[in-house]
Amino acid sequence: MHPRTPIKREAHQATDASQASAATISLSQGFTMLDLLIAATIMSIVISYGLTEIVHAQTAALRHRAAQEFSTYLERARNDSIRRHATDPRQMARITILSNHSYSVAIDANGDGVIDAPVMVNMAEQKVVLGDPAPRTVMFDWLGRTVDSHLNVTQEPSVQVRNNSGTSLINVSDITQSSATQNFAVSSSRK
Repeated sequence: MHPRTPIKREAHQATDASQASAATISLSQGFTMLDLLIAATIMSIVISYGLTEIVHAQTAALRHRAAQEFSTYLERARNDSIRRHATDPRQMARITILSNHSYSVAIDANGDGVIDAPVMVNMAEQKVVLGDPAPRTVMFDWLGRTVDSHLNVTQEPSVQVRNNSGTSLINVSDITQSSATQNFAVSSSRK
């Protein structure tokens, strides 16, 4: 018998033993199907919650942008009536809510002293609605007050801009007491 034969046999047995222990380690440290299903479920819940919050934030931003745009038009109409000292109701700057998705703005945009053709604003693309009954007109006299067609000072209720993320209120009556450069207050609430 060759002296190296037992060494080869021992080496071969050691190699078999290390392979067996390696197989045992990889099987005991691997993932079972149940582990993978639980991890996938948790990940899908977290991802769906995150996507829901992103969509909600986008719709809230659309609503807020539409409310800010409406507020800006209110401010421009009021400032236009003050600047031109309009006393004839036909020449007073105005915003007319035509439907739940649209309104028109009539101001002197080119500065010639005469009300220009109304600009139509369609809010359907922004997926928001005006929550007030239409038609409704907000008109401003030369002092910046809201008036009706007979020049009677009125207290206009708030204008609501809504979508599925909440409601933004634009308080029209408060603007008659503010300065011409102050922005309109827009308050938001989440459903």
